Amino acid sequence: MSHTPLKRKEDIELSLYELKFRGRYRSREVQMTVWEIGAEEKIGTTIYFAEELQSCKDSDKLIWLNIDGLQNERLLDQLADTLYNPLSCLCPAGCGN
Repeated sequence: MSHTPLKRKEDIELSLYELKFRGRYRSREVQMTVWEIGAEEKIGTTIYFAEELQSCKDSDKLIWLNIDGLQNERLLDQLADTLYNPLSCLCPAGCGN
């Protein structure tokens, strides 16, 4: 029997670059984990500052960034600056600003 994931109406057709809180629970602390995925291995590293992402930008591996606590607007600003993306790209609704 196949399983079809259920999506809320507002989550359909979101931009690939949009950072949006989709979880059921809001975590009090922000935890960021960077996964570097290569052909032979998968390495997960916990990072504490958005600036630590600079070392991943020129990697030839697939980079996956998982963030618990994404509802933190200050973190969204730091990520936008570090990744050289305008905040309007990361959060088109303006993040309440």
